[in-house]
Amino acid sequence: MTMNNKQSLYELLLSEVVPHRNFIFENGVYCAVLPHARYIGEQSFSHSDVQFIDAPLVEVIAKKAFEGCVSLSGVRLLKQCHVGKDAFHGCTFLANIDMRMIKNIDEWSFSGTNLRVVNLEHIAQENIPKQAFSNCHNLTFFKSNSTIIEKRAFYKCVQLQRVECGKLVRIDERAFGFCVSLSYVGRISKKTKAPPSAFADCEYFSSVSQPKTVHKTSRIREIERESADQCPQNSEDWTLGL
Repeated sequence: MTMNNKQSLYELLLSEVVPHRNFIFENGVYCAVLPHARYIGEQSFSHSDVQFIDAPLVEVIAKKAFEGCVSLSGVRLLKQCHVGKDAFHGCTFLANIDMRMIKNIDEWSFSGTNLRVVNLEHIAQENIPKQAFSNCHNLTFFKSNSTIIEKRAFYKCVQLQRVECGKLVRIDERAFGFCVSLSYVGRISKKTKAPPSAFADCEYFSSVSQPKTVHKTSRIREIERESADQCPQNSEDWTLGL
């Protein structure tokens, strides 16, 4: 489907379902406003030049919906939303999305994005899926209640320093491989199953971290304020972070 006339664009604005497969924005559509959309289909915007998505009612972002959208910097969500496999994979500029609106995530969902602080403690998902946040080179802090961290979930998150989780049952192969800045992972115990490669090439991670009360650092608060300032509507209701 080619978005090259006003009629087709108008139909999309009224639609509750954004069809699967690629849209081609021939005239350069950089901001996609989808006021009625509840479902964004597979590869709907993949590898397009879209820079901002406003989808306040969306409940499902399907597989590869925005894969490879290297110009995408922000997504506005106001309802709890499922994020499918590879949904934002390779969105290297994406830094602004309200993680409080995420209901659950799938494999590779945010791999290669520009997220810096991620808090998913509100969701009940017990696992961090395979490569969900791999290659997020600016990610510094992550928090959730998950008890399983799957294979390469944070692989090559080179700025990641601190991870807060539930009482960890299992950490899979290379879950934190090449996380060269990692210094703390809680809550690990002697019962946590983890192969030696789980922390491969983690230069600063050397000991089992016990549960502690964690407070926001001044740097995390600074990141949240910066994210709020970058949002097009400057709304405190959908800033990145805790």
